[in-house]
Amino acid sequence: ISIVTMAFITSSYASSLPKVIACTSYGVGVAGHTVASGLGEAVNKLTPMQWRVEPYGTDIERLAPLKYEESEFSLTTSVTAFLASSGLDEFGAPDWGPQPVRIACMGSVVVPGLYARANSGINSVLDLKGRRLPDIKGNATVMREIEAILAFAGLSWADVKKVPVGGFGAAMQAVLDGDIDASLGSIFSPKVKELASGPHGCRFLEMPASDIEGWKRVQKMVPAMFPATQKKVPGLEKDVELFGVSYSLYCYPWLKDEVVYNVVKAVAEGYDIFKSAHPWLSQWKLENMTRNIGAMPFHPGSVKFFKEAGIWTDELEAYQAQELAAEKVRTGK
Repeated sequence: ISIVTMAFITSSYASSLPKVIACTSYGVGVAGHTVASGLGEAVNKLTPMQWRVEPYGTDIERLAPLKYEESEFSLTTSVTAFLASSGLDEFGAPDWGPQPVRIACMGSVVVPGLYARANSGINSVLDLKGRRLPDIKGNATVMREIEAILAFAGLSWADVKKVPVGGFGAAMQAVLDGDIDASLGSIFSPKVKELASGPHGCRFLEMPASDIEGWKRVQKMVPAMFPATQKKVPGLEKDVELFGVSYSLYCYPWLKDEVVYNVVKAVAEGYDIFKSAHPWLSQWKLENMTRNIGAMPFHPGSVKFFKEAGIWTDELEAYQAQELAAEKVRTGK
């Protein structure tokens, strides 16, 4: 009887859900693609839905399928989601504007920062005044993050020299080559490790959490950035206080509540399935799914699951109401 009952429940459950759902991600070989694929393992095993990962090269490409209701989810950074929901930078184009982005669940925190050669005389963000920074075409998210870091020290783009580079990787290579003085990167980047082990050494420019005014300026510009500490690793002599952003799962309001509910539940309950696939995936725990949020509402399907799981608080309820109201002002809807 139990087998028959289970078969009936599964059949009934499956009938209200699509057979295949898609998640846009960063390109193959990039950490974000690995994370999206890992989450899919849990969805595939714990729901009747099959998870397909669709890699794209730019922020616009990753969100366009959601906007046009061709893909259900996107695994992207909280800064990209903020820019889209606010209609800033490339999302400020007439056919875009403020987007009704919804948080499905928050995920892994990554801790990048601006770095320079250790022997360059650049010891702090303030020391970047008059120095050469990259002008990375087609990467509005990174450029906005660099601008916010400059604001931490009361600087702006007008205080530095912008040097055009061909991309994010090219910017890191330019620091190695001495063509620019600083760029954004992670301590795990091969090019950063190469600089750290070379004759010039590497120094990350700290953004101490204790600098309240500096962080007010950062978060006024990009609320999705928050203080975070990178623990000591080879090549760095101590822990460094930089900034954190979250690689998280986002969707649009058109997506049915039951789809979001079941996906988020599968990720929360399937942690053991994917936790070892990549270091970032080890952070996709239930207790982290409502942390480090930034300036956009949750999807109702997520809220339903979080309430059932006991992690939805009065503070989150107030946040949700605030962000829904703010979105109406932004979009006029």
